[in-house]
Amino acid sequence: MLKDIKIRINSILSIIKITNAMKLIAASKLKKVQTDISNMQQYEKNINKIYDSFESKKFCNFLYDKSLKKLLIVISSNRGFCGSFNSSIIKETLKIINTNVVLLTIGTKCKNFFLDKKFFIYKDLSKILNLNLNFKNVSIIVDNLLKEFYDGNFNCIELIYNKNKKIIKKQFLPICEIKKELNNSYSIFEPSSNKILNYIITLKLKITFLKVLLESSASEHTERMIAMHQAKENALNLKFKLELIYNKARQTNITKEILEIISGL
Repeated sequence: MLKDIKIRINSILSIIKITNAMKLIAASKLKKVQTDISNMQQYEKNINKIYDSFESKKFCNFLYDKSLKKLLIVISSNRGFCGSFNSSIIKETLKIINTNVVLLTIGTKCKNFFLDKKFFIYKDLSKILNLNLNFKNVSIIVDNLLKEFYDGNFNCIELIYNKNKKIIKKQFLPICEIKKELNNSYSIFEPSSNKILNYIITLKLKITFLKVLLESSASEHTERMIAMHQAKENALNLKFKLELIYNKARQTNITKEILEIISGL
């Protein structure tokens, strides 16, 4: 019995070391992602200054065609051990899936779930999470999304992701907002103000997509830190209880041996 308890205690000690290491790794990755978000926000601020120098004009870059399907981009993670991060995304996605929705998955956790449930996945881009989440890699994805959108493959593209323990649903395309038009009375633009405007809008879409991926990544690392901290605390409590049982059993055996020696005398 003592041997079995000792084996369990050693196993729990290993769990404590692993969960603590995973917590520290998640904290390190979270710090890096937060730095990337902070740096990108300054860049986004400068782009918005240019964008705000345009005069207001109503704009919608595409008209809805109800005969076309909606592309839903679901962002989860490639790894587990992050609490309810993936399950909450899947749960919310199931609420809005219908016959008019096509899935694009980013994250093997949501991809595997929907494949197991026999849902059709139009495309999977989970590999992006294994690369550096930078402007260059994201630009390729956004350029492809824009091409498919303007080719008329979809009438709408939406994002669903996790941010600070909240599920965010955001329309990515079409951009239906107040379009800005350059004030030509004060400035001369080449090749044309419209081309500059289209470039700025495309740039904003790429920044938005990168920001969403970074915020999702930050949420994942935060959830993993919390999950690993709780797992470590639970393991410590279990270790404490097992040590009490071990000490009591050891004391009982020692007392029994002493009694046997006295009886032999």
